[in-house]
Parts: sequence; C-alpha cells; structure tokens
Amino acid sequence: MELKNRVKESERLNASVVFSLEALDFLETEGSASLTELSGALGIHKSRVMRLCGTMEQMGYVIRRGEDARYVLGPRVLSLGKAFERHNPLLHVLRPQLEQLARELDENVSFQIIRNDRRLCICSVCRAQLMRYVTPEGSEAKFPYGAASKVMLAWGPAELRAKILAAAPYPRYTEHTPTTADEVLRAIEKTLERGYAVSREERTYGTAALDVPVFGAGCELLGALGLASTTERLTPELIEKAVPALRKAAAYIQSMTAGAEKFVPKMPRRDE
Repeated sequence: MELKNRVKESERLNASVVFSLEALDFLETEGSASLTELSGALGIHKSRVMRLCGTMEQMGYVIRRGEDARYVLGPRVLSLGKAFERHNPLLHVLRPQLEQLARELDENVSFQIIRNDRRLCICSVCRAQLMRYVTPEGSEAKFPYGAASKVMLAWGPAELRAKILAAAPYPRYTEHTPTTADEVLRAIEKTLERGYAVSREERTYGTAALDVPVFGAGCELLGALGLASTTERLTPELIEKAVPALRKAAAYIQSMTAGAEKFVPKMPRRDE
C-alpha cells in the first residue's frame, strides 16, 4: 500500500513547477517576453508570474533584461542541456550515426521524438551548405506536417493518431499542405505501405524531407530518423540512395538502445 501511494504521489503535478517549466518553454519559443505576455501565456496573475520569474532569476534559469525589462532564458538552461547530452546514452548512439549519414548523403540529418502532441528534435547534424533547412536541436513542430509527423502517426501511439485526426481541419500554409483528416490518413497508409515518409513544401516552399521509423528494443516507435533537404535535391535518385542508408542506421540504433528508451524526454502538460 505504501509503495502504491508513493507511485500515485509521484504522478501528481506541482502547479508552481509546471508554471515555471511552461514559462521556460514559452521563452524558448518566443525568445523573450514581458511580464504581461508571460501572464497571458500561462493564464495566471502577473504577481504570481513575478514571483516565479524572480525565483528562476535567482537560480540562473532566466534573466530580466535591464533595457526593456523582458525575460530571456538564462545560462543554467544551457548547462542543463549540455548535461542532458553528456549523460543521455541514446544521444551517444545517435550522434555518430547522424554524422555518418550527413557525410554519406551530404544532407542535414535529424532524429525526432514524440513529445505530447508535438514532435521534438533531440539530435541534429547539419551540412554547411544547407543551413537554411536545418532542424535545430530542441525545436518542436506541430503535427501533421512533415515526413517525421507521418512516421510518428503511422507507427506511434493510436491515441496520438486519433487526437491529431480529430483536430482537423488543419491550417493551410501552401497548396501542398494536408488540411483534412482524409488527406492525413492517405499519407499514413502510404507511409505504412512503403516503410518511409516523404513530404514536400507542406509548410514552407522549397523544402522537402524524408524519414524512416526507428524502433526501440521492444519494437515500439522510438522516433523518426530523416533528412531535411530541398525539393530540387530530394530527387528519386537521392531517395533510392538515402532510404537504405537511413534504414541501416535505424537498425543499428535499435540494436544499441536496449534500456535507453527511458531517456527519451516526456513532459506532461497541465491539461493531461
């Protein structure tokens, strides 16, 4: 009974901690924010935001700029990111594989995971000539856009797929953007049929991507491994060359990640 109570207690969310982490997430996305903007984003009173930010400022997680009184991320966030990279065995497996793929294919390569209702890039290797089409480490993107989204919706949790399909229609960015649940379902079926996903100009003109699934030791989806390129460069010839290389790397990652799935970051939100 005592163990059961401890497990339940560990699953409870502390509101102040959640609001603080959401504030950091907001600053990561926006770059900087005023007290009023943070209050609106978090849905809490400015006096509470001030106390939270004051605490995080004392601890080095945020900085309040003197010239405009806006909050930005502090140096402790960088040190935590570096510590995560040093001590995460999954990244130790991923980075050499991505570096090899980037050299072999001469393309930007990334590994993305599911984080709540978004996808998160946890490892990325870039080629200098393609800096415009990089997927930065730590960046998040919305479903259902992009090849990585198709991989995650095809092989990921059924609950995620149902949630994303129920959110249709989706905003249109280009004439190639999937906006209906039927379009996304057809893309998922095509992805399952051929074993990889391709996207072209779904959010930004001139961009294209190719992703394959990476499974964990228990055959559950670990993430999406793929390249971000341009519509001109992602030719049938490149796809023919890249798919076997990506699959080989995915198989190696799977073989080396027994027990490393627990290091894939997951962060529940307040509304869960």
